[in-house]
Amino acid sequence: MEPINATIAPFMPIIINFIQLLCGFAATLYITKHFGRRTMLLFGESTLTISNFALAATFYKSLDILIIVFLILTMVSFGSTFSPVSWPYPTEIITPDLVPYSTFTNWLGCTIITVFPPIIIEKMPGNNAYPLFFFFGSYSFLSSIYIYFGAKEIKGLTYEQIIRIF
Repeated sequence: MEPINATIAPFMPIIINFIQLLCGFAATLYITKHFGRRTMLLFGESTLTISNFALAATFYKSLDILIIVFLILTMVSFGSTFSPVSWPYPTEIITPDLVPYSTFTNWLGCTIITVFPPIIIEKMPGNNAYPLFFFFGSYSFLSSIYIYFGAKEIKGLTYEQIIRIF
């Protein structure tokens, strides 16, 4: 398969992140209110599981165009499900004195996911990222099981009802 055109390659992060921004904006304004947080998390985690395993396979086979397609699918899935839910959901279900710890954990996860993958990929044979995406797919699968059994839907509940659930 032909490698990605060198003139388009520098713009791919901008294009992919702009698509994620649009999806996050739409999800924040519309999808979260109509489907609820738990449903969004389950759908997002299922889509992330599939797309991360697909990314592992396409990186392993070096299928450049499919890598771009599944990266966009991953970013759209994350941008329209986890991104708009991961920040407000903890503040709605925990007491205010624990919110800083929740925010710290969220930022720590963002830092780890940003800093370590390039280092890990560099250590892989041929700088191939497929083991990393296999790990992310496995982690997403386990997370979807946790969300299914552990996350509670709070759509349409009052503050007092949420307090009773948690």
